[in-house]
Amino acid sequence: MNGSNVGQTFTNMAYDVRPMFDRVTTGTAFSNIYMLSNTSKGYSYNLSIMGTKKFNFGLDLMASYAYSVSKSLNSGTSSVAKSNFRYNYTYKNANSPELGNSAFNIPHQIKASAFYHKEFFKNQKTTFGLIYTGSSGSPYSIYYYGDLNGDGADGNDLMFIPTDDQIDAMKFTATTKYTADAQKANMKQWIANDPYLGKHRGEYYERYQDNEEFEHHFDFHFSHEVKFKVGERFNALELTFDILNVGNLLNKDWGHYGSNGGGSVYYSPVTYKGSGNFQFLNPGDYQMRSYSDYYSRWRGQIGLTYTF
Repeated sequence: MNGSNVGQTFTNMAYDVRPMFDRVTTGTAFSNIYMLSNTSKGYSYNLSIMGTKKFNFGLDLMASYAYSVSKSLNSGTSSVAKSNFRYNYTYKNANSPELGNSAFNIPHQIKASAFYHKEFFKNQKTTFGLIYTGSSGSPYSIYYYGDLNGDGADGNDLMFIPTDDQIDAMKFTATTKYTADAQKANMKQWIANDPYLGKHRGEYYERYQDNEEFEHHFDFHFSHEVKFKVGERFNALELTFDILNVGNLLNKDWGHYGSNGGGSVYYSPVTYKGSGNFQFLNPGDYQMRSYSDYYSRWRGQIGLTYTF
């Protein structure tokens, strides 16, 4: 990274006091040189409780709740050092990122299951089961599309959540579809309507600070086991049939997974055009969050197990 002028601000964004960078050397034959080191600043903990109950008539119940907190300086979600550095979201110095939520931070998770076992015929056991998983949605970050702080990376500058007065002071680059004034009005409406952004105006959006909406998923299980004697020992043949995310089979609007089916996600609805100019090329009722069409689909699987 090049030299920094800490405290430099845009004339129309005096409230955004993140470190700004300028190139101070040219002509070097080297680029993209990174030095990695360990840190002890990250941490995580998990608190959980579980209860189970078995009934003599064949019903097994289980329920659990887990609360988790996971903090890191860099979640290391990429396979190479360059990407881990360039796309680690920060509102401070990318060389010394602040402690923030991890890309794997899922605060709340509930699990419950009910299995019923019954021998309808001698040496044959049938099982029906329903499994529920409820959890906080994927953690996400909101950043500017573009290199706002001049550090050479166009995907790591976390967004400042401006007030209406601060939006009025910002400069927007007009297009044939959206005038500068229309972009300001739409951005005000979008922030006001968003549950998290509307409560944190005048603040930076910190790394993975919020999660997608709470998700509910059900899986169905069926199995039929037949025991038979081979010599002096019992063998077993078990047929299983599972429907994963069965709610989506019943209703196309049920069982949606946010982002890519459990991983972190990012959004960049505000573009930085350079020289203190921005663009918000979305309507005022812009819906930032989305769900994964692939992972949200129901899936079925059949299995056959022979035990001897």
